[in-house]
Amino acid sequence: MTEVRMGKRIQYTLTEVEREILALVQMLAHNSTAISSATISACSRYTRPEVEQALSSLMAAGLICQR
Repeated sequence: MTEVRMGKRIQYTLTEVEREILALVQMLAHNSTAISSATISACSRYTRPEVEQALSSLMAAGLICQR
């Protein structure tokens, strides 16, 4: 993930896997209170390690949170 600062606002450029996972998390969050990396990897074309890395990056960026 690339961080680009635009004044006080930070803009993130997401990788393809991060974009897909963010969309999946947002979609699944409406139907479930807990979403595991295994669930997401089962719903996507990425492996579980790729999913876990992307989730970690998205959490570090504050785009998703862990409950």
